[in-house]
Amino acid sequence: MARNKLIYAVADYGVVVSSAEKEGGTWAGAVEQLEKYKQIPVFVRTGENAPSGNKALVKMGGIPLPEIPERLSEHLAKLGRNVRQQSAEMLLAL
Repeated sequence: MARNKLIYAVADYGVVVSSAEKEGGTWAGAVEQLEKYKQIPVFVRTGENAPSGNKALVKMGGIPLPEIPERLSEHLAKLGRNVRQQSAEMLLAL
């Protein structure tokens, strides 16, 4: 849990994708930032499939972040695969 303080300390903003309500490190770090430190904005994924923890964080001051449109989500996944492939190729070349 101490790691969360460092992550938030060096970040420009936080993004909560999925959080259980009142449990886990994601919840604890976001709550600490929203209630105690208030140094950076905390964006929280919202929408139909967002867990109850996300909804509670928005009520506590998290900034609602709409769900990523499906096409953009697919594009980001493709980019991630490309980056992983390039990284693997670079490591093999060493």
